[in-house]
Amino acid sequence: MTDVIEQYFGAAHEATIKLVGVGGVADVTNRQVQRRGLLGTLREVFLPQGYPDSVSDDYLEYQVWDTLQAFCSNITGALATRAVLHGMGVGDADATPLAATITWLLKDGMGMAGQIVFAWLSSSGLDARCKQWRLFADVLNDAAICLELAAPAFGPYVFKVAVIGAGLAKSLVGVAGGATRAAITQHQALRSNMADLSVKDGSQERVVNLVGLLATMALLPLVAAGSAASWLVFLLFTVLHVYTNYRAVCAVRMASLNMPRLSLVLAAVLAGGRHDLSVATVNGLEPVVLGAESAAGQAALTGMRAAAAQGRAPAGPIGALLAEPGGTDWTVDWQAAAEGVTESLFPKLMERLRADGWAVEQSLLEPGEYRGVW
Repeated sequence: MTDVIEQYFGAAHEATIKLVGVGGVADVTNRQVQRRGLLGTLREVFLPQGYPDSVSDDYLEYQVWDTLQAFCSNITGALATRAVLHGMGVGDADATPLAATITWLLKDGMGMAGQIVFAWLSSSGLDARCKQWRLFADVLNDAAICLELAAPAFGPYVFKVAVIGAGLAKSLVGVAGGATRAAITQHQALRSNMADLSVKDGSQERVVNLVGLLATMALLPLVAAGSAASWLVFLLFTVLHVYTNYRAVCAVRMASLNMPRLSLVLAAVLAGGRHDLSVATVNGLEPVVLGAESAAGQAALTGMRAAAAQGRAPAGPIGALLAEPGGTDWTVDWQAAAEGVTESLFPKLMERLRADGWAVEQSLLEPGEYRGVW
């Protein structure tokens, strides 16, 4: 009997080993060393060790779209930087360095204060709704860039306010973008290799920044600041930026339940019948716009409220349990009836979710925290 073993080190294929069993003992008959070519070297430089087994199955798709959005953001960011420098008087003999420095310091100071306030108000929701906050951050970044591009046309006083407002928006983008990127990296790291993924993501981003730098150096001399061509380039790359960001967050398939995903699961359960509750299906239906909720989940809850208001049992499996002979009359003691339904349905739901690949031991349901001291 001959067995073949493929030997890997990290992401690189190193050798093919053939084993031949003779008398119950396996002997190595042939070992072909695989030369590490350019592709293998690039895999080691830019991909985590052990790829693809060390990362989630949505890693490559997300990284491709994330790389494209970073390139688009580089182009529009360069246009905005030129507009801000032009508005501050770079190239203008009448402009003073002091005025430009004060404007820049005010922009940075407002940004720092905004980061503190934003982190205080929103930090607990960045894990639970990381896809929604990720898309929101990038759209807000595009809005800030648009404001910076338009600022020089507002006059010197309004320009300062516009630049400070854009700096404040970008500071919020930094907090939300960094936090949600960490949450996505944690999801993708299957072997407690979050640091490795973060470092390789940084290497990928630096390559994109270098390519974007070269593209920007070639593009900026061709379009004048504030011209129609400049705005056309901005609009083109902004549309691409929003689209690629949307595709990137839609590619993420998290196995933990947050409120939007739980709403979809419960809507399917309340409707009765056999529904696909797999991680990929539910994540594909999850709304990625911040503040949007699942229409199916809202419809299911609305139907239950309407049935209760009319004094009748809701449809689906809950109604069937409430109508069972010998059960608690829910119109008399709704709390006892609800406990009975929960005790009957909850174990089955948890078993079903585990079978479909959900990590039910981890939840992102944004519970409030209360602490008692006695």
